[in-house]
Formats: sequence, C-alpha cells, structure tokens
Amino acid sequence: MHRFRQNKILYLRKKIDELTNYWVLHRYVKGKENFMLGLVVDSSHLIDKNYSQNEETFLARLHEKDAFDFEAKFEENDRLEIVLMYPQVDDDFVNFTFSYQNGKWQPEEFDPFELENHYDVVTSGELKNIFAQE
Repeated sequence: MHRFRQNKILYLRKKIDELTNYWVLHRYVKGKENFMLGLVVDSSHLIDKNYSQNEETFLARLHEKDAFDFEAKFEENDRLEIVLMYPQVDDDFVNFTFSYQNGKWQPEEFDPFELENHYDVVTSGELKNIFAQE
C-alpha cells in the first residue's frame, strides 16, 4: 500500500465529515458511563501491508514538537485515532491508534466502544502531506 513521510501532518479542523484522511483526539471523562456494545473487526493490518512501518513513522512524528499546526496540550490517557481511507480497497479504512502515557504517545489498540462509553472527542482535524513518493 502506502508508506508515509515525516512532515507536519496533523492540521486542526473541527469538522471531519467530508475528510478522507483525518485524526481524532479523545479524552477520558470521569464518570461517563454510556453503554454501547458490539463486535469490531479491524482489518487495518490486512489492508495495509506496511502497517507496522507506517505506525512507527506516525509514532516518531507524534513525538516531534511541530507535528501539529496548533499548540497541543495532551493529558494522561488521551487517545489519538488516525484514520486513512483506501478507496482502491472498496472504500475501506486503516485505523492507527495511540494512547498518551507518561508524556509520550504509545501505539495501543483500543475498543471503539470504550471510546464511546468513557471518552469525549476533544478536537479533530485533517491529515495533509502524508504520502511518501514511491
């Protein structure tokens, strides 16, 4: 599939409905107890043959101060989703997920129902200039 380059990638934008490549920042809300249940089948590893390499590229870039085009203030246990649409694969998507722990982002698979039940969306935005030249 694609490999990603390391440049400024996360741009602030409130509305992501029309975007094909975007990110969402979630924050834990103490006492939030929604109840949503289901089964999630994540095929990200199957769609993107470079998934691990791309995850490492995103992770390295997230630790650089200028990865965002705004001043970002993260809190312990924040969750960051990076979503990429793959129109050449039946409009499927690849999801990269990270957790903010001890002042650093860590790759972490998490249940989207957990996000819905215990987290709120803080902000979101567009991914730009992410694809490396092949």
